[in-house]
Amino acid sequence: MSISNAFITSIGVGFCIHPSHSPNIPLPMVGVVILGSPNKTSSNLAAARVGDLVIGFCGHLGVLVMGSSDVQSTYIQQSLIGSPFVGYFNGVIVHGSAPCFSGE
Repeated sequence: MSISNAFITSIGVGFCIHPSHSPNIPLPMVGVVILGSPNKTSSNLAAARVGDLVIGFCGHLGVLVMGSSDVQSTYIQQSLIGSPFVGYFNGVIVHGSAPCFSGE
């Protein structure tokens, strides 16, 4: 089974747990990938990799922590739909590249 790659502008959903939001209540949040590979593109956008950032619409960040076991960009695992990110903004990537797939 193939899974679509993630790239800059891919959408992530999850929760923001920054203390500036209501205490002890995770805030449902949507965000986008804002960093990617300097030399590999997916749908003409920089490919997202483990370690790249996702920013919630509240302005808080998460870091991609998982990617493909067999596809790399600049020697770093490429992130995919379903790749998790953690930080103040925690969640998973839910939108990726249609024409480029990992695992094929």
